[in-house]
Amino acid sequence: MWKVENDGSILDAKGNVVVFGAERFMKDVIAGNACFLCGVRPQERPFKDLLVLPEWLQSRYELAAKTVRKPNGSTVRCDQDTVPCCRSCNILINDEIEKPVSQVIAKGGGNINTFIQSNGLGMLYIWMALVFVKTHLKENLRRYRIDPSEANFPDAHEWSKLHLVHSFVRAALSRTEVNAEATGSFLTLPVDMASVAGGFDYADVFGPQTLMVRFDDCAVFVVFDDTGAALNCIHPKLAKITGPLSEVQLREVLAELAYLNMLLKTRPTYKTHAELETEILKFVATRPQLALKDPDLALRGKVLRAVLGDGVDQIKVEGHTPADVSAAVDAGTVTFLFDGEGRFIANSYRPA
Repeated sequence: MWKVENDGSILDAKGNVVVFGAERFMKDVIAGNACFLCGVRPQERPFKDLLVLPEWLQSRYELAAKTVRKPNGSTVRCDQDTVPCCRSCNILINDEIEKPVSQVIAKGGGNINTFIQSNGLGMLYIWMALVFVKTHLKENLRRYRIDPSEANFPDAHEWSKLHLVHSFVRAALSRTEVNAEATGSFLTLPVDMASVAGGFDYADVFGPQTLMVRFDDCAVFVVFDDTGAALNCIHPKLAKITGPLSEVQLREVLAELAYLNMLLKTRPTYKTHAELETEILKFVATRPQLALKDPDLALRGKVLRAVLGDGVDQIKVEGHTPADVSAAVDAGTVTFLFDGEGRFIANSYRPA
């Protein structure tokens, strides 16, 4: 029979972690060197560290020798960017998640919506959650300068967001029952291939748990902790989009989803229910009544600036100087999606 530890972790009869309590997750997974998925230590089981971007993805988009910029500003080659993982979990992830998703993407980005219509969004949603966790796992350690030997950790709300997404990945792999409300916003949009470089792109906003991944001509967006609220709020804008989006338009959608999530008056709550005797797990969420705080254009501008990065200096708007564009981004008043009449800006990218 399972047992509950003082920190809320649940262990099976052999001492394996069934559910990570928040403190165990911080000490063993983020601040320690345990397997990022199951929590086993290197001295207890053979390890084979897991690539943040899987090998099949690196091969398809020729990413291995390219560098990625980490959230802390450092850079690392894709084929050297890994997280601690035991061999068993490595095999499980590859068999249960990577292989099915790679087969979908192998047919091209346009196949994503066809796959979702037939199979639901579950598999791709889990893959997105997995990449998000791997991307930010050790960045959380650097973000809060945590020493594993310290007794005092940051307040839970500062870092528990990653614990939530991690719990979702574990729930999917352990066949935990997940209620429908636990799934966040999920969206796919077509891409104007003339406006983008390469077939793959990744961008996220950690605080509001928002992620975009582009596979060729299809961009996939997820907000992990809003129980669908951001998608509901952005729907009127999405209804006016009548064509494929340029790179800067995709980044604006990412920023808008993150911004809307930050405006929620009441956050959803998540919990893992465990029936110790029957050894049954249920991952549930409570969706509050949808209500937003007053608009905060400065906040919108901050998020938009973050997702555009250095690209702000490359944006050219007819009749405006680069300084005008930069100021409008920071003010949160600019949109690259719609013109002054509220119409979608098609073919917004013009090659030089």
